[in-house]
Amino acid sequence: MNGRKIVGNLVQLQMLQSTARKLLKAQLDQGPPYDLHAVAEALDVQVHEENIAGALGYVRRRDNGYDVFVNATLSEERKRFTLGHELGHVVLMRAAEDGLPVNLVRYSKDGCPPGLEEDPAEEALCNWFSAELLMPEHDVAELLRESGGSPRAIYDIHCTFRVSLHAAATRVMTVKGTPKTSSISLWDCSTPWPTTHWWVGRRPVSRAERDTIEGLVTAVKSARDAKPAAAKSSSGNHVPCKVRNKKTVDVQFFRNGRWMLVSIRKGESPRNALNQTASPSAPVSEPLPAESRMRSAAPERQLQLFSR
Repeated sequence: MNGRKIVGNLVQLQMLQSTARKLLKAQLDQGPPYDLHAVAEALDVQVHEENIAGALGYVRRRDNGYDVFVNATLSEERKRFTLGHELGHVVLMRAAEDGLPVNLVRYSKDGCPPGLEEDPAEEALCNWFSAELLMPEHDVAELLRESGGSPRAIYDIHCTFRVSLHAAATRVMTVKGTPKTSSISLWDCSTPWPTTHWWVGRRPVSRAERDTIEGLVTAVKSARDAKPAAAKSSSGNHVPCKVRNKKTVDVQFFRNGRWMLVSIRKGESPRNALNQTASPSAPVSEPLPAESRMRSAAPERQLQLFSR
């Protein structure tokens, strides 16, 4: 989604944010995780789970409201995010029915053009709405005040709000407003050379930078693998590494070292990262959560991560 499209949807974004806050108002006192089925009931939406070929979910209009269908084969975290996404479609549909200026392709005067099944701008808005329902900006900002954007903070958000690691990482980036200078990635360490499972935020812009990051991840994994089993369980799960050019690389292992969550913050390049030594910290022992798919940035900037 380009900048012009994002700014053009700022009115819709503000409407969705206001709607999400109103829908969650009754649940805020009890805290997360928030009940999206209660939100659906407030919107007069009936939620159904069924096996859906080739789709995560969809919305169907009925006489007195809407039905939302969510793919029953998804993980619980993904079901929650998909439900929030589909509720975003419902809110936009109702806004269009009420004559509000939705200004999306699907709700244009001539309807959705032939061959276009999804409006990319609308999909980004609905992803953002789901994140706001599941992980309200204020709640996430409070957690980040204490821990920053560390892998541990992302794991805590995953546990507290019952969302996937990927959704938690994306939300951290949007709330902190640092997608151009920071990154969060999940690495599969089950092979001799770790490989990325997903990446959120700033990606390496050159082969040399990519090689440096892979080298750092491989070195940290090798150092952990060389430790005795007792040392791994007592201190090897969390490994913060300081980098010379004002960049911090923070590593968190999951599932007995099979998965590695890596946070790179501040600075422009991870050069010389391998010249630094890692120091283990307090033990952490949790299972790997399901993988998928505030000092806030402006809402239109937050949309950029959800439009990819």
